Amino acid sequence: MINEILAGIRIIKFYAWEVPFGKEVQRLRDKELKALTTLAYTTAIGFSLIMLSAPIINPILVFLSYINISGNSLDAATAFTTIALFNIMRFPF
Repeated sequence: MINEILAGIRIIKFYAWEVPFGKEVQRLRDKELKALTTLAYTTAIGFSLIMLSAPIINPILVFLSYINISGNSLDAATAFTTIALFNIMRFPF
């Protein structure tokens, strides 16, 4: 839309259509800004949920893999050691 307006700026100035085209450009800018804001919020919320849920989901997947691959049952010593190692990886210092 902006490219067309800039290409035909002489005609817009000649017929004094600045105000109607200005309103149309402003309407399109508002629409674009609303879409970009919605996209930014959606991305931020999705990224936050993924990053906050990763420390919870990761040990669960490791425990399920351990049980399915090795065929052993999960005892308390293995579980607590694994959780302690995940905490060390999460907060190294």
